[in-house]
Amino acid sequence: MSSRTNSAVKPKKPIVELSNSWAKTIGIIGILVPIGIQDFAVRRFFWGSMHLISLLLCPISFLAYAFDGWCAGGSFCTQPPGIVSFLSSCVLGWASVLLVLNLFECVRLISSNRIMYSKKSFTITMTISTIIAIMAWFMPRLYFYYG
Repeated sequence: MSSRTNSAVKPKKPIVELSNSWAKTIGIIGILVPIGIQDFAVRRFFWGSMHLISLLLCPISFLAYAFDGWCAGGSFCTQPPGIVSFLSSCVLGWASVLLVLNLFECVRLISSNRIMYSKKSFTITMTISTIIAIMAWFMPRLYFYYG
């Protein structure tokens, strides 16, 4: 990799420092309204968009998750959980992990007045946590059917 390509991949400033009052304001709003506002404040539009998309898909996914496998009249069908249940478990797991990471990032922003850009270890942690959360959402559906 050339030095020009390498510098284009890495962000110019891996840590963004904010003033004390601005950091506390964004952190508190980010905790109360977890839409990734801290990401938009420091121009990390990809992460902010991930927060927004996951929260917009969450109610639809929860309804699909709740009603997949139920027949008319409210009785449980004899079919195993379908692809709708699995896809909604994926969205709910993704949203759950993003909400927890948003909380940690806002608390860290309030305490240290800085936001760090994602590192490779953060991405790996998020991926593993999302897989565990997906399994945590989908396994009760399997247990309810097979158990």
